[in-house]
Amino acid sequence: MEFENIDKRLQIKLLNICSQDKYNLSPKILYKNILYSRGSNKTLAIIFNVLVGIVKQINRDKKP
Repeated sequence: MEFENIDKRLQIKLLNICSQDKYNLSPKILYKNILYSRGSNKTLAIIFNVLVGIVKQINRDKKP
């Protein structure tokens, strides 16, 4: 699923996270990085410095 098509509340959460990133990370890139990464929700949350709930929400968008 593309960033533009995800739940608006999730988009806002990702925008808020990226607005505080000192490297100007794009919310679209953050979303795709999490979406296509493998690992437990907890591990991905640590790697991407986001809440586990955000990773879970993104992982629900994965296609089988």
